[in-house]
Amino acid sequence: MMNQGSVLALTGRALDAIEMLISGIAALRTMGATANMPIYLSHLARAYAELGQFEQAWRCIDEAMAAGETTKEKWCEAAKSWELRTATSMARLWRGQRQQARDLLAPIYDWFTEGFDTLDLKQAKALLDELAQRGRLCRA
Repeated sequence: MMNQGSVLALTGRALDAIEMLISGIAALRTMGATANMPIYLSHLARAYAELGQFEQAWRCIDEAMAAGETTKEKWCEAAKSWELRTATSMARLWRGQRQQARDLLAPIYDWFTEGFDTLDLKQAKALLDELAQRGRLCRA
């Protein structure tokens, strides 16, 4: 169930993914299982974000990070990358509110000190440049 929900989240079927992942997470918790919880929660966050339900997405990201701390699952420590992806997606949605979009994305982008050749950081930088350019055009 969890893997199917994850695939749904990754293939654009957010509503189905949310339903399946919530059910699966509840079942795992009933059994006391904690393994792989961060990845399932990150897929749930992705599905919520796809639907514009950003508060729920951030809640899932926070919960995924806490679960990783509890279970000591180190493979999921790319939480800053998840935040960058989420912030980039939100900033794209907020393009019309240029300053708000920039205020959200810029501090997260600034956390990074390496990896600027990765797709996520390239996309974030391009969006920040676009938002800055739009601001200059609006003032001209």
